[in-house]
Amino acid sequence: SDYTMESGGKRTYEAWKDADMMENAMKEEKEREAANDHMKAMEQKSINVQAEMQMLEDLDSIRTMNKRMGQRDKTIEEALQYLFQREEKKAAEEAE
Repeated sequence: SDYTMESGGKRTYEAWKDADMMENAMKEEKEREAANDHMKAMEQKSINVQAEMQMLEDLDSIRTMNKRMGQRDKTIEEALQYLFQREEKKAAEEAE
């Protein structure tokens, strides 16, 4: 473009509106097709179920990982506490 706006400009086109309209139109078309074609509806249901199962599996793995990390921190704290108590016992025995 050869011109540069200095001030007072107004946006007349917003791409995100077109994208939203197209997305909604595609969604409606897909729903209409699914309502008319029972096989496509079944396929879509199976795809949705698979996606939901994958999300639940991912969530479970994240929970397991977080649980393991928490236990690791607890184990480290217990080991440090044991070492600290052992050092205290040694110091008490040496003081006697």
